Amino acid sequence: MHASKRLRWLLPFALSLLLTLLAVMSVSADVSRQSQTTAPTDTRELAPAAPPIQFPRYHIYTPPATLGQDAGEPTLGINHNTNAVMYIAILETLRIHFNDDYSQDLIDDPEVDHRICSAPVKEVWLDKSYVAHVNTLDPILFTDPLTGRTFSSQLAAKTSILGLSDDDGETWLPSEGGSFLTSGVDHQTLASGPYPPNFPIQGTIYPHAVYYCGQDIAYANCARSDDGGMSFGPAIPMYTLATCNGLHGHIQVEPLYTDSEGAEQGGTIYVPIRNCAGGIGIAVSKDAGTTWNVSIVPGALASTKDPSVGIGAAGTVYAGYADNDQKMMVAISHDQGDTWDSIVDIAADVPELKTVTFPSAIAGDDDRAAITFFGTTYENATQYNTEAVWYLYVSHTFDGGQTWNTINLTPNDPIQRGSICTVSSSCNGDRNLLDFYDIKVDREGRAVIGYDDGCVGACVNDFPNSFTAVAAIARQEGGLRLYSAFDEVDANTATIPAAPRVDSVAQDAVGDVTIAWTLADDGGSDILGYNVYREEDGSGTFALLNTDGLIAETSYVDQTTILGTDYRYKVTAENALGEGANCLDFPIGDVTGGSPCVLPGVQVVVDSAGDATTIVRSDVDITAVAIAEPYDATNPQENFVVTLQIADLLAGGAANSYYAMFNFDGVGYYLAGIQLDLLTGGTYEFGTFVYNENDNFLTTTPLGTPDEASFDPSGSIVFTIAKDRIVGMGGGTPVAGSVLNTVDARAYDYNPITGETLFEDRPGSPGTYNVVSNASCNVVPNAAPTALVVVTPTEGQSPLDVMIDASTSFDVDESDTIVEYTFDLDDGSEPIVQASPILTHTYSHTETQTIEYRITVKVKDSRGLSSRNTAAQVVEVLPTQLPTALTTANIAASSSRIAIWIGISLIGLLTVGVAATTVRLRRK
Repeated sequence: MHASKRLRWLLPFALSLLLTLLAVMSVSADVSRQSQTTAPTDTRELAPAAPPIQFPRYHIYTPPATLGQDAGEPTLGINHNTNAVMYIAILETLRIHFNDDYSQDLIDDPEVDHRICSAPVKEVWLDKSYVAHVNTLDPILFTDPLTGRTFSSQLAAKTSILGLSDDDGETWLPSEGGSFLTSGVDHQTLASGPYPPNFPIQGTIYPHAVYYCGQDIAYANCARSDDGGMSFGPAIPMYTLATCNGLHGHIQVEPLYTDSEGAEQGGTIYVPIRNCAGGIGIAVSKDAGTTWNVSIVPGALASTKDPSVGIGAAGTVYAGYADNDQKMMVAISHDQGDTWDSIVDIAADVPELKTVTFPSAIAGDDDRAAITFFGTTYENATQYNTEAVWYLYVSHTFDGGQTWNTINLTPNDPIQRGSICTVSSSCNGDRNLLDFYDIKVDREGRAVIGYDDGCVGACVNDFPNSFTAVAAIARQEGGLRLYSAFDEVDANTATIPAAPRVDSVAQDAVGDVTIAWTLADDGGSDILGYNVYREEDGSGTFALLNTDGLIAETSYVDQTTILGTDYRYKVTAENALGEGANCLDFPIGDVTGGSPCVLPGVQVVVDSAGDATTIVRSDVDITAVAIAEPYDATNPQENFVVTLQIADLLAGGAANSYYAMFNFDGVGYYLAGIQLDLLTGGTYEFGTFVYNENDNFLTTTPLGTPDEASFDPSGSIVFTIAKDRIVGMGGGTPVAGSVLNTVDARAYDYNPITGETLFEDRPGSPGTYNVVSNASCNVVPNAAPTALVVVTPTEGQSPLDVMIDASTSFDVDESDTIVEYTFDLDDGSEPIVQASPILTHTYSHTETQTIEYRITVKVKDSRGLSSRNTAAQVVEVLPTQLPTALTTANIAASSSRIAIWIGISLIGLLTVGVAATTVRLRRK
């Protein structure tokens, strides 16, 4: 830009000088050859060419076995105030927390890259279903990211059952929902967003308009709510059979923004349609659903599945659609759907793809978007086909749709084998995945994909297909984000891998210790293997255990231990760029998973599946024991909630017994479901126990029943025990700082014919639990602040005065303020830490090239938590002098009168040439 400005005053001279400049070129070459042995050398590193964009990196998360097992057709919502993810499928509304702040209170240096501990992060899945829901035709969920309100709905023919929640599913309000006038019989969709600027009706109870749309065979209609979804106005037809005859996709509402002329825009509504005159259409309303027009995407071929729309921060519309089910296409509009351009195959970089379906789109910044879809290398695989193998894909663009990068997110774990049928009644039983899935963006720009897995267990490796619909989430872990403000400093360059997430450290009866971890984020370069280090008896020295080479798996068995010795372990990953950090270090019996404040709690005991002693049956196969101390405002009693996880209670049928045990201050306590029968229920006991000689059977002394007890047939047995019922040998009860030792479990099989009870399973190693108290869980979590920065100006000649303004940085916690700003000026000076968000600085240099300075800002809140993102802005500081090689003196050395004349008379033109072709230096 600055080069073109300098050219303006020279344009009248351009023609007359062109020939002279050409004549000088050969002379300049001679000058270069004569002076290359004596010219001064700039030893600083020149800025390399921009590296290729690193593909965003994802991790797949799945729920515990008690949740999300019938998750066909899921939709997502993300509350940007809490970053909680809401997921609905069939009757379940689930809430998922991703513990991105796990490391913040555990690492001494608060400025350390948050990926150090750990990537992938730990997640917690909770059932927050709206109890009024009944199994109906279509579930749908939408969370308004700005207000945090979640709308959870079930379509019931000509009406709907709609619940509203402002606290991520903790409580629900019933809504009028759709009525005969406001819904159709199929494919319901809802969303909320801003009203168009200057629209005469504005919500007073709720700041956004809420839209509910449905398909009604001969037409599709949409109704608006002005009271936050409590009631809806009359339905307005979006289109009829005369225009479009296909089902529609999910409604999207354009955000508010200011256009290039300073006018406020936004609030336009988009509903994509699969078949309009043989192609793809978008129903568009610019007046809050009062009137509608259908925009046809030129040249697009109709799809058997819904198109999807994502809208950028400044109104750019990305419409993704499966073109005749063969190509994954996108059409882009910059004028609210009036015209469409950049119509391209976004998966052209994966030419072997032959069938695609279920597209879902999202956008963040105006030039950043992502479209996810299912794809296979087999042709016509949405019809009955027994050989197709399907995977989950996502394509990202970071340049407004000019280029797209496509990633197979499940290359070793297909989501379906055979067909994904899209022709309803002719599907031969393979409509397990139903009609769609969803993608959203969280408050820090991560793409989050909620899908359903139709191929689990043995199906992962070979046919036949399992025809399941298990809930799953693919969440972005690394690479460029959909919001550039949250790009990590190294997001565009491969780095060393992140720290693996250690999931368990367990010791068996003979002393062997098994350390298990989750596949780490590779930093953009394939992981070569893992290292495990061990410390003994608090020595402070960690020795490498795998001295014979890197570990290829995600577990390691240490067979060099001595029972009774205290050990701590840490795990790192290596790629071609080196070894990454470790996520803390862990003693035997400790795990990183879970929070004591959120059910099911801390997973204290982990046990391998399929290791029962005499029978291989999953209804007597213990997999885990977890302990929690959640806070309950309605019942502030101090208690423990203990969850005993069995592989599958449905697999048996005979009466079994289950015990979860622990030792407090020398006294052993147990919780049991005695002869638990799925038909008659169970008889629960609470009491003390001692082991008999072989340590497998228990001698029990009942003390009554647990305060609460329940079981879920899929495998979860939950007991609640008041702490004052637990008394140690010293007479005290557990308080914060106490320890429950030898947390363990037993499962027994009862044979009603012989009357024999057989010991079947126990975990390989007991664990310990550190008591925190229920009251301590009555704390609002501290969300990290977000750093933002604006620099003025962003270019100019040295010396250049700039103002660095970080005042738009924010913290979503109402009680927190930003108290500290750290500015790194990138010019060799020390970072500046201050309380004010405004900083002025002068950049000055005497170089002959333009130098780029990358200003970065981090912030800290009033509770001492630092921002996870680093805000950045590049400033270009131009030289004040000509490059040495083009000074009059150098040119004179060529003994050319033409060159001398140009050096003296055309210094301005040569300066332009330098400015236009300058090589910028990058400060380190």
